[in-house]
Amino acid sequence: RDGKKVEIAYRSVQYLERTGAHAFILITPNSDQDSLTIPGYEGQQKITIGGYPSGGKIFTGDLIADVNGKSDYGLSDGDYLARDPIIPPDGMSEEMYERLLVKTGEIAESMSADAFKKKYSFWGQPETVGQANSNNAATQLINSTGGSFVPRTFVDGRWTAGIGTPANQASSIERILAAIQQLIIAFSTTQNNNQTK
Repeated sequence: RDGKKVEIAYRSVQYLERTGAHAFILITPNSDQDSLTIPGYEGQQKITIGGYPSGGKIFTGDLIADVNGKSDYGLSDGDYLARDPIIPPDGMSEEMYERLLVKTGEIAESMSADAFKKKYSFWGQPETVGQANSNNAATQLINSTGGSFVPRTFVDGRWTAGIGTPANQASSIERILAAIQQLIIAFSTTQNNNQTK
C-alpha cells in the first residue's frame, strides 16, 4: 500500500438527516501521523470529491462537482455513516488511481454544470428525467475512472437515492423516448427512400 485509503463515504443529507444519505469520495492517509503526498494536496489529511447543487440551490441548481467542498471536507470521523473501499481498475496502482480520481474531480469541478449536464434533484437517476443527484455524481466519477465499489441502498436506515447509477445515464423515460425517436427516424428514412424510387 502507498499509505492512503480511497473510499466512498456516506453522511446524512442536510434537512433530511434521518431519511437521506449523501455519498462522496474520500482519500485519507492510513495513519493519523501520515499526510497526503498527491501533488497540490501535500500535507493534507484528506481529500473529498463529490457532487452538489450549484449555489446550494436544491430546487433550481445544476449538479456540479467540487473537490474539498466544505460540507464534506469539514466532517469529523464521527460524522460518517459508513466508509467502504473503492477498488482501482485492474493493473493500476493505488497511487495512480488516487491521482486519477483527484484529477477527474478537478476537471469535473472546472467544467461546472457541463460536467454532468443535469439539473440537481434529490431523487436523482433513474427516478427523475433529466436530473441527477450527488450519489449519481459520485458513482459517475468512480465509474469513469474504472474503479468499482459496492453501493449501499440504505446506510443506517437512510436512503442513498441514485447510488450505483451514473449521473449521465438516461432515465427509463429518456431511453424509451430515444428509442421512439430512432424508430421515427428509421421510418422516415424508409418512407423517403420509397418515394424516390
